[in-house]
Amino acid sequence: MTADACTQNWPEVEERLKELRQAYADIGQAGAFVREFVLYPLQDRFDKGERSRALAEEVMAVSM
Repeated sequence: MTADACTQNWPEVEERLKELRQAYADIGQAGAFVREFVLYPLQDRFDKGERSRALAEEVMAVSM
């Protein structure tokens, strides 16, 4: 997905956040760092209503 596409498809960005949270939860303690310092801040920004291109790009750039 390109950055332009993902900025207009917030349901897909939201789904990606869910998938990432689940994937890192499934690996247990090893995923705790990523959840705490990468995913939770991204989710917080999303939950507070941010809909910036930067946020979309950051979410889509996180690897599973």
